[in-house]
Amino acid sequence: MKWLLAYVLLNHWFVFSRTERILVLAPVCSKSHKISFMPIVEALAEKGHQVTVVTPFSPENQKPNINEIVLEKNAITEIDADWFKIQKHNILEVFTWTVTVFQTTMKDGYDILMSNEEFQEVLRSRDIDLVIVDAILNDFVLPIIDHFNVPFIFYCPASGVPWVMDMLNVPQEYASVPVGMGDYGSRMTFMQRMGNLLSSELFFLVRKAFWLNMLEDVTKKDFPNSRSISEIERDSQLCIINSHPATAWARPLPQNIIPVPALHTRPPKPLPQALQTLADEANQGFIVFTLGSAIPVSSMPEKLVNIFIQVFSRIPQQVFWKWERSSVLMEKLPANVKILEWLPQQDLLGHQNARLFISHGGLIGIQETVYHGVPLLGLPFGNDQRGNLAKAREEGYGLKLGWDDLTEELLYDSIQSLLHNASYRGNATRLSKMMQHQLMPGREIAVYWVEHVLRHGGKHLTPASKNLPFYQHHLLDVWLFLTFTLGATFFVIFKLTTCLVRKTVKFRKAKTQ
Repeated sequence: MKWLLAYVLLNHWFVFSRTERILVLAPVCSKSHKISFMPIVEALAEKGHQVTVVTPFSPENQKPNINEIVLEKNAITEIDADWFKIQKHNILEVFTWTVTVFQTTMKDGYDILMSNEEFQEVLRSRDIDLVIVDAILNDFVLPIIDHFNVPFIFYCPASGVPWVMDMLNVPQEYASVPVGMGDYGSRMTFMQRMGNLLSSELFFLVRKAFWLNMLEDVTKKDFPNSRSISEIERDSQLCIINSHPATAWARPLPQNIIPVPALHTRPPKPLPQALQTLADEANQGFIVFTLGSAIPVSSMPEKLVNIFIQVFSRIPQQVFWKWERSSVLMEKLPANVKILEWLPQQDLLGHQNARLFISHGGLIGIQETVYHGVPLLGLPFGNDQRGNLAKAREEGYGLKLGWDDLTEELLYDSIQSLLHNASYRGNATRLSKMMQHQLMPGREIAVYWVEHVLRHGGKHLTPASKNLPFYQHHLLDVWLFLTFTLGATFFVIFKLTTCLVRKTVKFRKAKTQ
């Protein structure tokens, strides 16, 4: 009996405590993407799993069970773009530029990944149990996963990315859910709904006809036996999506889409001493101004720089401005402005004196400002930023301005409104409470589902509609049959009625005669 009990306990320990080898692939990603998924990596490592992470960014510190392969180049930073000039382009020019840049970035990303010797060793050993893939602009890794012949999970660092939702067969809800790059809210006009539909479907068509075909041509030389990327992506076990109702549009999701709240958000840590002193002594509060990690603020045209400097000189609040060092800028700065190459953004937003966050509208920053209950002023460049700010505007905790429309008075009035209209702070506080009220920490939810796939797979979570032909999924054959049947029925009724009327008329005429 004791032997039987020992066997049961040993078997229970093996099933529920076993560790696996997990590969996280994000060869094309921004710093914010890595920030958003590293809490999952760290939580998996804490449970004993051996995790290998492939990104273009060096680790801040080495942690047990995590091996980071750092790529020599980042395909995103290789993009030669003047984001401020792009704001002057029309919608067709922006669409064409976006398609071209995305295609080039993915091709370069594949070349950079395959030239890395550490990753080549991973390829040769194939010592992997599961792969987690950054779902944005990393389609080229899918033939590699097909080579490993292991299950894989998508991680989507942004909410509702249209082509990610499309490849996972998530209902698009064009009537009420704006696409990520849209500039309107959930209550759309007829023209907005039409634009929502056409822009998304055109993007899907371009992705399938150009991106994926190009990537398959590039990857075939290394993986000649790989299936098509469209076929491989349908085999994903599930997708963990960085999404919370406070910052993302409500939409129906199938069971294989797992929303987790902002994983990286946390209570603030103490600031470096110099910043701590400035923040504590800001009796009128302070403003945090950053445009993220991907866009160099120093590329801002001088006219716009002067607008910000003039406005900041008119307000009593302390301003912390993320900017690459510039002696010319420092000569013009008012006394209440402190520029820094790097900002402890979340720790500043969590300080009791934080009054306003000025940002480009990236999701990571928006989630942090909502988590800490700070109103937002957004100046978007592209990608999902306009959609994020449209949500902020609809929820009532933020305003959006356009770079082309920016004037000193408009910027000043917007800042004053956000600082002194209590409704913005009230809505930010309301959403902060919502985001912090969690059934369980997001990283634990993510780890649970990763381990669920490791133990049970994810096919049981995937709706059968994912593999149906378009006409079956949308019941086009059924509607065609019903339309034909209804039409035929009406036709028969019409003919019978016509025939009956004629006979009745003839009968009456004959009776009269």
